[in-house]
This record gives sequence, structure tokens and C-alpha cells, in this order.
Amino acid sequence: MTRPVDPQRRSMPLAEWPLADRLAWGRAVSEADLLDPTTGRALRWKKSTRDLVESDYGHWLNHLHISGQLDSAASPGERATRDRVRSYIDACSVRGLADYTLAQRLRGLGQALDAMNPDFDSSWVRRAGARVHCRAEPTRPVEPRLRSITEILQLSDDMMDTADSDRFRTPVKRAVLYRDGLLI
Repeated sequence: MTRPVDPQRRSMPLAEWPLADRLAWGRAVSEADLLDPTTGRALRWKKSTRDLVESDYGHWLNHLHISGQLDSAASPGERATRDRVRSYIDACSVRGLADYTLAQRLRGLGQALDAMNPDFDSSWVRRAGARVHCRAEPTRPVEPRLRSITEILQLSDDMMDTADSDRFRTPVKRAVLYRDGLLI
């Protein structure tokens, strides 16, 4: 049984994007045409990067849709105004989105706009993401996850002892285990 997704927190899937956006994204991830600067701008990205940027842009489109600001006839660059991006940042903050997540969403939005609109200057969107990242603080404390130096040294000694005495491992696996223990 799948859990229902909060409509405000979903990323609009590519199939639901306005036609202009789907076509622009398709050109960005397609084989580059030497004479067309709008093609292939995201082709060399790793699949994980393309998926993340696509998801981040989907979150942006979903926000525009929910807030009634999605003009399907406009190009992606025409839609990205400072007021709309400010509205997006405010909506994400009200929903309690972590600053690091918001910073990534803004970076992804900037990358998507760059890839889909070569003539659009999205540096201000990426700078906003960088500013959010600079002010960000972890929402969960790190200290409870840290281990004491005694525990770390014991792990290191145990790994090296196991590497010395385990006759069921291959010599290469024993060497790797010993090396890892020594590095710790």
C-alpha cells in the first residue's frame, strides 16, 4: 500500500509538464545539433543529475500550478520571474522544507532553466540557492551520530586483528581489510 503524497510536496512528472517545457527539456537532453544551441545542453550530465534536475524543476512547476501562476503558453524562462521564485522560496519555507533541500531545489531550477533556455540568465536563481545554502543549518543534530574515539580505535584494532587471523578470506580481501583498519 502506497502512502498518499501531499499535493504541495510532489514533483510534477515530466508527462504533466506544459508542452513547451517538455519540448525544451527534450532538446536539452537530446543529441546536440551543431547549429542549434538549444540541443544537448544536459546530454553529458549523469543520469542521476538529470533525474535530480528534472525533479527539482517538477517541484517548481507544481508550485506554480498549485499557486495559480502556471502559464502553459509561456516559455520556461518567461515564467521564471523574481516574484515567482520569491513566492516559491516562501512557500517552501512555510512548508518547513530544510534549507539544504531548498538550496538544492533552487540550484536544480537554475540548471534546468540554463539547459532549456540558453538565452535566459538564471545566475540570479543559482545565487539565491547559494545564499540559502550559506545560511543553512542542519535540522538534525550531528552529535548523537558521532562515535567516541575509543569506539573508533577499537573498530580499527578489530579490523586489523581480523585481517591478520581470518584464514577464510582471500589474501587480497585480508589486505584491504587491514588497510581500511589502518586508515581508520
